[in-house]
Amino acid sequence: MPDYQYIFKQTVMIHLKNELTVCIFYYLWNENPIPNKLCVIFIWGKRKEIYMKYLKLLFKLILVLIIPYLFQILGFAIYGISEGTKLALNGTEDPDMIAETIAGKIASATPTIIMCAAIMVIIVFTLVHTSKKRNSIKTAYRFNKMSSPHLLYSIILGCFVCFLSIGFSGLFSLGTLDPQATEMLNNLVMNNSIWVTLLSVGIIVPISEEIVFRGSVFKNLSEHFDIKWVIVIQAVIFSVYHFNLVQALPTLVIGLVIGFTVYYTNSILSGIIIHILNNSIAIILSNVLPEDLVLLPVHNIMTIIIAGIILIVTLTKLNKSKVEFQTIEQPLLEAV
Repeated sequence: MPDYQYIFKQTVMIHLKNELTVCIFYYLWNENPIPNKLCVIFIWGKRKEIYMKYLKLLFKLILVLIIPYLFQILGFAIYGISEGTKLALNGTEDPDMIAETIAGKIASATPTIIMCAAIMVIIVFTLVHTSKKRNSIKTAYRFNKMSSPHLLYSIILGCFVCFLSIGFSGLFSLGTLDPQATEMLNNLVMNNSIWVTLLSVGIIVPISEEIVFRGSVFKNLSEHFDIKWVIVIQAVIFSVYHFNLVQALPTLVIGLVIGFTVYYTNSILSGIIIHILNNSIAIILSNVLPEDLVLLPVHNIMTIIIAGIILIVTLTKLNKSKVEFQTIEQPLLEAV
């Protein structure tokens, strides 16, 4: 009579991907086959462990992505209520006029509100990593020093990924896919003080988004997936996160470029540099170039080709000089 206990122990030791094959093998090989129930219990137990692990990861990612939106919603709500209260105290009673006035004021204050929300995100993520159960934000999110060549490559990538996005947007007329989103983006970068917009959308927001995506999201994904999948998944999440068709393709490309750069440099600082340059160049060009400027398809194609070649060459050079990228483990709990 076979030793079922021994068979079961040997089955458990087999790698997860072979677990079903092993159970079938023992079922067919032994004269008194291992019970089907034992196979089912084993497989379900392992599968349940995996499901729970990925459900926990999904919960973490959702929580991380919700935090920036919560601060933005809170900021707009507080500002809207305060302006509505001022109008009511000044004797304005027409609801339509109040709503229109508040909408106009919110539109002009959007860069400031977004900047305040981004600052709160940076503060919250920094405070979370002050716990002894976690690495510091500097360690966890790889705020590592960069070499001079890597700094130069990051600057080049930041400039030309913006031109690549401009080429894609012009060639495929992405602005026509979602006119409302296009108008909102134009109002954000053009109808406000360029200096406030640069500080907000050009600097503070990129830093907070890098902490969220190439920091927290990247870290959590890298603990469960191969790094190439991590780069692709975080780029897709970054694209979907913006919730509009106008930015879908450009943000996907930017997410991929930044993802590979952070991997090659082992530093989130490279991602911050690329993101700041991309946003800042877009803001400056939007305010400097004529509003009715339309590039011909051939111009957009040439922009895509030139920018694409420069990006590929630069990423290739980064790959050849890349720094070793390792998964960062959480620190052990200190004895009480």
